[in-house]
Parts: sequence; C-alpha cells; structure tokens
Amino acid sequence: MEVSTVKEATSHAQRHNIKLQGHIVNYISHLESILPVKTIVRTGNSAWVYYDNDPYCCAWVGYGDFRRGGKGTRTYTVCSRLIANCKYSDYNPQYHMSMTTKLETAVKNAKRYISPLNVADMAAMSSKNAARSFRDVSSNANHEMRKMGNRLFQHDGISSNYSPMETELKNLLTLGHEFVDKELQAGLVDFFAQKDETKTLDARSDNGVFIYTTVRRGEQQCAVLQVDGLSNYTPDVHPQSCVQWYTPQTLPEDMMGKFSMLQLVDDYHYVDGVGYRVSDRMCFLLT
Repeated sequence: MEVSTVKEATSHAQRHNIKLQGHIVNYISHLESILPVKTIVRTGNSAWVYYDNDPYCCAWVGYGDFRRGGKGTRTYTVCSRLIANCKYSDYNPQYHMSMTTKLETAVKNAKRYISPLNVADMAAMSSKNAARSFRDVSSNANHEMRKMGNRLFQHDGISSNYSPMETELKNLLTLGHEFVDKELQAGLVDFFAQKDETKTLDARSDNGVFIYTTVRRGEQQCAVLQVDGLSNYTPDVHPQSCVQWYTPQTLPEDMMGKFSMLQLVDDYHYVDGVGYRVSDRMCFLLT
C-alpha cells in the first residue's frame, strides 16, 4: 500500500499548491466531523488522513474512478492497510481500497478502516528503506572491490597484450619475487585492503531495533521493537505484542547514544554501525 509521512505529505501539498475540488470536499468534511482525524491534500480528488501527533498518514480517501481499468464511474474511496479487497490481487493498489457510490456507505467504511498505526505498523512501513541503506554499504564496497579487481586481474581481450598481473607474474618468474611494477604493488595493497573491508561489512550483524518516540500517559516515552534481518529485502519486524516502552531516562545507554547520533543527520540517512533515521521521532538502531 502507498504510504506517506505527515511531513512528506504536507511538503508535497504545499510545494505543488494542490486544491481539492468537487465531492471530495464534502466527503472530508463528514469524516472530520465524526473521526478525530486531520487531512492533507494528496491530489485534486483525494486526501491523506492522519491522527494528530502521529508521524505517518494511516490512510487516504478520495472521490473518483480509482478502479483498475475503470470506465469513469466515480466512487467514494478509502485506501487503508486494513482493507483486503479480494477482487484484486494483493500486489495491486486497489487491493487496499474500498469503493462505493454512496456517501453514507463511504463514511461507514471510513469509520471501520481508518485507525491509528501501531509501532509494528510504522516499523514495517519504514523497514524496507532502512534495509536498502544497510545493503548499500556492502554493495558499494563490493562494487569498488570488483572495479579494483578488474583493473588488476582481468585481461583486456587482446592476446598480444598482458594484463598488469600477467606482466608481473612473468617478471616474477624471471627476476624472482621483486615487484617491477610499483603501481601494481600499490594497487594490490589497496585491493586487498578493500577486500578485507568488504568481508568485514558482509559479516556484520544486521539485527536491530525500531524506536518510536511519543507522548504516552502524559510523559515522553520510547517504544522499542526488535527488527531482524535488516539486510533482507523484507526485514522481520517482530509483532506489536513485543513492543517495550522506556522513558528517555530508562532507555539503555547504548540505544540512547546511537539515537542521539541520528538526531544530527537528515531524514532517511544511514550511518553504518549506528542505524537509519526515518525522522526525528523514528529510527532503526543496529544492535
């Protein structure tokens, strides 16, 4: 399902100066009168829905033809992670949409399917980007190692020409173990240093925790949820029942130190050995 943070949605709406038009205005008015939610313009006929103080939008609503291969029939639509529209495959965006031509039914659908995200929901939504950043560090190191190896070890395809390694090996046979090509010697030193670094990166732990800060029971608290396999395309986010709550004073020192470091970088920034910042309130820490 398409997701957005409140910050991103607000920035997009302001940057593009999008205005709502038509029946969607009345639809949103009904929703805001019966649910404790706020909305942000998404397109000319749809809007994101979020709960105050939540970092993520939890759904979006619209009025238009959102069917796949639709023929122009406009419907009041709710798109939510809680919807499973089995008329569509689960990889289609319509799988998470409930559509009706009646406003009264649409309002009932909204009351049923619009609810705040829990900690596990937020971790799952942001974990794939964190995992991609984690993998990129190893991927970049491997790419650099392959480039170095190609320069040092691969033949250029012209049989009359030796690669630097072939030339040196021939010289070794003739002259003994004294390097003739000092540039090659320096290249080998750099290459094997890069290879050692790559091995270290490939062997590092990819388990961590997702941290979400909020005001709970009248005080600042941190929700901590285990997330394993951050090098995988779909990390293993532990269930909501595993969430542990801390105050800033009781949060383990190692976590607080890493969390504080991520407050110094931009959103969606990864710091190897530390973690990945989603926003000032959400991050993944490597453990």
